[in-house]
Amino acid sequence: MMRLVILVILGLIGGYFLGSIIFRLMAGFGVNVSGMPLIFMFFPYLTGIILAILLPVIDKKNRQN
Repeated sequence: MMRLVILVILGLIGGYFLGSIIFRLMAGFGVNVSGMPLIFMFFPYLTGIILAILLPVIDKKNRQN
């Protein structure tokens, strides 16, 4: 149970930073972020949620093998 909580927290934090980096790279390469759909403004949060779900699933599969 504690392992699951740690993986979810790491997924949230790591996903947020990963999404933030990707979003800033898109802006740095000249992509006009102001004209993008609203979903791109929440990209760091979406990647955080996705990684928070994926990390425990991947860990469970790896522990079963």
